[in-house]
Amino acid sequence: MTKLFSFVMLWVSLALFEIGYVRAESTEWPVIREESGSISFDKPSEADFVKDVRSLDGRPLYELRCRSGDLDDVGDFNYSGLLQCRLSEINAPRETPRSLLFEDREATSDWDGRGRFMLNDVIGTCGRYPDFGDTRIYRVRGMQLTLRIEDVRLRKSQNGEVSPTSFVFSYAVKSDRQAVGALTERPVTKEPTWFSGEKCLDDAKATLTGK
Repeated sequence: MTKLFSFVMLWVSLALFEIGYVRAESTEWPVIREESGSISFDKPSEADFVKDVRSLDGRPLYELRCRSGDLDDVGDFNYSGLLQCRLSEINAPRETPRSLLFEDREATSDWDGRGRFMLNDVIGTCGRYPDFGDTRIYRVRGMQLTLRIEDVRLRKSQNGEVSPTSFVFSYAVKSDRQAVGALTERPVTKEPTWFSGEKCLDDAKATLTGK
C-alpha cells in the first residue's frame, strides 16, 4: 500500500510539473514596442551594439547586445565569432537562461543556438541559407526579432587568410502574439552541415585576390 501511495504521489507531482511548464510556456508576455534600425561597422573587430527592447509604455524589458568576439567579454557572457547577439531579460530572476536566443533550456555553452554569426555563415551561398545564414529570425516572448548582417567586405592577406573589413548590421523587433515560448523557438529550416564551419570561407579564399 505504501509503495502504491508513493507511486501515485510521484505521478501527481510529475503531472503538476508538466502543467506548470505548459503554463510557463504559454505566458501572456508584455506587448513590445516595434522598432528597427541598422549600423555600419567599419572596424568589425570593435563591433558593439546595445539596444533595449521596450514595452508599449516605454518600460525596458529586454536588452539586445551584439558584440565582436575579438572584444573582451562583458560580465559572465563569452561573446565569440564575427558578431554574437544575446537577448537577456532586464532584472531577470537568477534562474533565467543566460540568453533568450537559446533554443535549449539545457544549453551549456554561450554560443549554443543561432545567436552567433561566424564569418563563414554570412558570405557566399552560406549567407543565403534561411535562418542560419546572414538573416536570422527569432520568435520568443511575444515578439519576432530579425537580425541581419549584410554588405560584408572581405580582404585576403598574403598568407591566404580571409578577414572582414566592414559590414552592416540591422535589427527589427515586431510583435508576434503567437510566439509564446520563454526561449526562442527552433526554426523549421534544417541546420546545414556547414553551420559554423569554413565551407564558404574556403570558397572566398579561392576567388579573392590578395589585397
